[in-house]
Amino acid sequence: MRRHIKSIAKPAAALMLAASLFTPALAMEATQKVEREVVETQADGTVVTRLEKADLIKPGENIVYTLDFVNTKSEPADGLVLAMPVPAEIQFAEGSAERSGTRVEYSTDGGESFSDRLGLTVIGEDGQSRPATADDITAVRWTFNAAIMPGESGAVSFKGRLR
Repeated sequence: MRRHIKSIAKPAAALMLAASLFTPALAMEATQKVEREVVETQADGTVVTRLEKADLIKPGENIVYTLDFVNTKSEPADGLVLAMPVPAEIQFAEGSAERSGTRVEYSTDGGESFSDRLGLTVIGEDGQSRPATADDITAVRWTFNAAIMPGESGAVSFKGRLR
């Protein structure tokens, strides 16, 4: 049996979206955070990327959405599925949701249905089916291949750019 944990993002100041959810039936805890990606070139020419609190986000900046989770049960959580919406103000960054040990799927209809990236299509303005672009992605879902052991924690994430 597959279990779904879906974070629901709630808007706040400066387009910052965050959510927390606690699912007692699974005893899994998950918390969503939103961070701004900052890339700096050091004096020696090395490039350093860091994440900082997304208090103020400007158009064109990269945002990282992360869902941290932990299994608080005393038994393995098998068949775990986590999903996060991609806010309309964000253009999804291709390849940013990949995570080993999971099957990653994408939605173009707000999470009603999901498909692998290559099979993802939308109906174009001409009424014909076409491959979905990063602009069309509205949600990401991760299905874990193995059980999450008691006390085990981890994270799933994706990156996007503020339109």
